[in-house]
Amino acid sequence: MKTVVLGAYGYTGQLVSQVLTNLGIRHAVAGKNAIKLNNLGVEDIEVIDIMNPTNVKDLVRRYDIFVNCIGPFSEWAGVLLEQVVQHQKNYLDLSGESVFVQTSHAKYHKLAQKNKALILHACAFESVLADLMAGRLDLENIEEINTYYFMGRAKPSPGTRLTMKLSRFNKAYFYENNTPKKTSEIKQQPVDFKGFTDYVAIAYPLPEINFFRWTTQAKTIGSYLLADKAEAKYLLPRDDDPTTKKEVIDAYLARKPKGPTPAQRNRQNYKIILEAKNKQETQTIHLKGRDMYKMTAKIVGFFVQKIKEQPQKYGVLSPGQFLGFRHNFFDYFDLNLIKH
Repeated sequence: MKTVVLGAYGYTGQLVSQVLTNLGIRHAVAGKNAIKLNNLGVEDIEVIDIMNPTNVKDLVRRYDIFVNCIGPFSEWAGVLLEQVVQHQKNYLDLSGESVFVQTSHAKYHKLAQKNKALILHACAFESVLADLMAGRLDLENIEEINTYYFMGRAKPSPGTRLTMKLSRFNKAYFYENNTPKKTSEIKQQPVDFKGFTDYVAIAYPLPEINFFRWTTQAKTIGSYLLADKAEAKYLLPRDDDPTTKKEVIDAYLARKPKGPTPAQRNRQNYKIILEAKNKQETQTIHLKGRDMYKMTAKIVGFFVQKIKEQPQKYGVLSPGQFLGFRHNFFDYFDLNLIKH
């Protein structure tokens, strides 16, 4: 199966391409800039405009697995998704955009099943891990499920920063008793997790909100960033900021910001806490790790291998639906889950 990485000269795209090379997976690299593509040292290059239907249709006809690293995905992935579904191909991306994932599922899931196409969103470290952590819960009849993220020394990649800046333009929802609730209406709240008693939880919608809607019976679902009280004032953009979405994207493209250096990535550490409740008890699962972007690249490599190896599944699926929730994913990555 022929594989192509779109946006391969972007920050995370370069890491993904290198991981695929290390795994012995031959792949092409694609993007607008031929010079940057040639500088990657990959033999097969594809110069395309992801917004050009003719370019994209031609590319989709010639490849089987599409690794999309070009965000924001809600702005630039639509043409590619449509062609992948129409031509029975396989797609995965790094999106952290909850609304994009929700819209994709509503628009393409049934058609992708009918056409035998596969779409996997959010194959980055956060939502993949959260989704698969939920499969390790020893709790029945879950009423509520939430994820909490602590990002220590986490200088974000350019794409992550842009996604966070654009989050205020998306009409994203949490769920309370099966009722959608705007994330802008969720107030910061204190937490009592060990080591985080001086922190607050800031509502930030991530794709696992959708995954949990597809795979559990939970009625209340959310995702949060953990920050100390001083940092919380500045972590997310203000809703009253008059800057338009176009202005935010144009400013980002003009600045060409750089991501963390390898040394900075090595100092990154993160912790994910999954908390689930039923009427009788609460269970939490903690996971910690380092170097979020290298982890994301390795996860993408893992999923590309699985698409090539295992019997196909079709539709817009969560990572857990594709792998099976008791898969040995955590053992493969030597990740230790701590249950409470």
